[in-house]
Amino acid sequence: MARSCFLAAYKSPRELLWLSGLLLGILLTLFAFTGQLLPYDQHGYWATVVGIRIASSAPSLGEMIRAVLTGGYGDIGATTLARFYVLHVCVLPLVFLALVALHLGMLQRVGSAGPTSGPREPIRPFFPTQVYKDVLVAAAGAAALFLTAGLLTATDTGPANPAAGDFVPRPEWFFLAHYEILRVLPGKWQILGTFVLPNALLGLLVVLPFIDRGTERSPRRRKFATIAGLAVCAVLIGLTIKGVASAPHTAGKTDAASTMSPAQRGRALFVEKKCVTCHSIEGLSETGTKGPNLTHVASRIRSDYFPQWIRNPRNFKPTTEMPAFEGSEDELSSIVEYLLTLK
Repeated sequence: MARSCFLAAYKSPRELLWLSGLLLGILLTLFAFTGQLLPYDQHGYWATVVGIRIASSAPSLGEMIRAVLTGGYGDIGATTLARFYVLHVCVLPLVFLALVALHLGMLQRVGSAGPTSGPREPIRPFFPTQVYKDVLVAAAGAAALFLTAGLLTATDTGPANPAAGDFVPRPEWFFLAHYEILRVLPGKWQILGTFVLPNALLGLLVVLPFIDRGTERSPRRRKFATIAGLAVCAVLIGLTIKGVASAPHTAGKTDAASTMSPAQRGRALFVEKKCVTCHSIEGLSETGTKGPNLTHVASRIRSDYFPQWIRNPRNFKPTTEMPAFEGSEDELSSIVEYLLTLK
């Protein structure tokens, strides 16, 4: 896709060819999203929890998307696993093959964009030369995939456990750039990373062939487009590297936590779990205003009320936007200990 952008291979008469390629890219993303749940391990389960939350952040359609993916239950379970399996193994491959056939058919009709200068190459028959080249590349890709699967050891995160909320989900490397954008955005701005920016970028790619109508294709003569494309690539690569570098070091966190009192650890967890993006507490530098001010909450609410409310707030107030707590019982106890000090 980057090569097509830099070489302006999307220009007339290849607009539909470009759009079909975009659809193939979206389908590959759906393959990755639906496939990560199928081993039903901790990594796949919690990464899918995050993915469904991102998908359900879409205005108006969010709850419908969540209901479709989870079977109407709201949480991941057997129905979600069955639906993801059918999508990944049956539906997506059939749609993908149909789109590949359409893409190749249009490519054969309009021809490759070819060099950015000089005479255009004549359109040659797809069979046998191009088929031979495609089969070679596909075979090399399959061999690389089998070698990777055979030589690299997969990290065993254990079977999926919805009660183990202390598991820190980490997306695959090709989703790390998006993950890093979400990490730096405060709670009330999360929709920018989950919905606005991705769809704005996709919308720009869709209309690109129709707003760039010139005949020039050389990257050197299309300086603005080339610089903008390089900037986007640099940002995505930089965010991916940052995501790799920011992988949590469990041992270090455990050692630091062992020197804290439960209330001190609860205060740290209150910030780490991003509760401060919604709730304001006097003395914390990063505070939000979306939720109630908790500065003196312990003087207003009974101590036995905290764990039940935090664990599942919708049991008490169905219309609340506060999500259910996904941490461990030890983390919940520490946060409650901290809140009890706020008198």
